[in-house]
Amino acid sequence: MFMASTGSEYTPSDGPTGPAALKRKKKERLREEVNASRIDQNETNPIQKAAITADETAYRKRMANLTELQVILETLDDLKDRGWLSEKLICNFIFSRWWDLRFFPANRPIYLPCFDVHVLSLKIQAKGFVLYEGSEQAPFFNLYKSTAQRKEDRVLCFLLLRNQGAMANGELDCVQGGNHFFPVLFNYDDHMAHVFGTTSVMDPEVRVQVGNESGWQYWLGPQLWKSIGQGMGWGEDVEDPNTVEVVTKNWHQVCGPSSHS
Repeated sequence: MFMASTGSEYTPSDGPTGPAALKRKKKERLREEVNASRIDQNETNPIQKAAITADETAYRKRMANLTELQVILETLDDLKDRGWLSEKLICNFIFSRWWDLRFFPANRPIYLPCFDVHVLSLKIQAKGFVLYEGSEQAPFFNLYKSTAQRKEDRVLCFLLLRNQGAMANGELDCVQGGNHFFPVLFNYDDHMAHVFGTTSVMDPEVRVQVGNESGWQYWLGPQLWKSIGQGMGWGEDVEDPNTVEVVTKNWHQVCGPSSHS
């Protein structure tokens, strides 16, 4: 197959400047971009470099999932004035922004996708503790092989969707009918959990309590602590949830009449 380059010359398509060769070079550049990911260019450990590449590939496949994109497209009307932002619009954006920071010079927590934590919460609510036989079975581990191996960074954060009324009443079926988002940070190195805005209070409050004295069992905190830590491969550092120091910060929030806050 030939491509005309001038009126009298012909260049083979697979030649140095032919379309097939140029197409191969473009694919190679794209592959290099995925492999390097602007992060592992200076990584000398081949095992860690391979883990970073695998993480980036898993992330790009996830973000290109047609089902996810379809849900986002279907909820674009939520961006209209005074509309409620959908879970997909919020959480996918946060996930994409946080992903770029996971190797930032200032240590950042690992951000777990909201969808994965929500599915885990549903399983916990139905079955109790969900302990994975191996890290590879955890839904989020294939995104974080490279960061989970760093022992100094066993800190992660995520968003929870819970029924605020159920939590306030001490009901364990708080996942069903979720109407309230709030962030949580687990620090396995310091054996601490930080939770922000579980409920709306008139006066700001900060409570530091141990284990179930904090009320974290109402949003499935102990089960998530064990399941996530074990799923990330940190089993030896998970320890007893009853001894975790839970720092709770609440304030007066503006909540909607019937939808997410």
